Amino acid sequence: MAAQAMKSECEAILADAIPILSAAESALNTLTQADIGMVKTMKTPPEIVKVVLKAVCILKGVKPDRTPDETGKMAEDFWGPSKRLLGDMKFLEGLQTFDRDHVPPAIIKRLTEEFLSRDDFDPDIIKKASSAAEGL
Repeated sequence: MAAQAMKSECEAILADAIPILSAAESALNTLTQADIGMVKTMKTPPEIVKVVLKAVCILKGVKPDRTPDETGKMAEDFWGPSKRLLGDMKFLEGLQTFDRDHVPPAIIKRLTEEFLSRDDFDPDIIKKASSAAEGL
């Protein structure tokens, strides 16, 4: 009985996730190198663009820089690593061929808790800030 309940729960989660994954793949497939370049050249990107790129960095295992925040305490800063990532000529190809089936559970948990729970982590909101960031 417990196995059937677990199976049903997993199927329900999967049913919710498949349309999201399909939409994300479609958005990713619309990106061009010019779009990536546009995001990279932003001097002060909108906060949601930084959030999206932070999520990409975490997903790809890119470590943040440690910089002092307004209070002088050291904080994680993903903007520098994000720009370096965007500068990689194979960045777009790397996203398109990313092995999404083998993302470690700890990464999935962090992404879910830190990003997917945010109200502004929504393609329509992200698109208003940057059409290129929407596809990321």
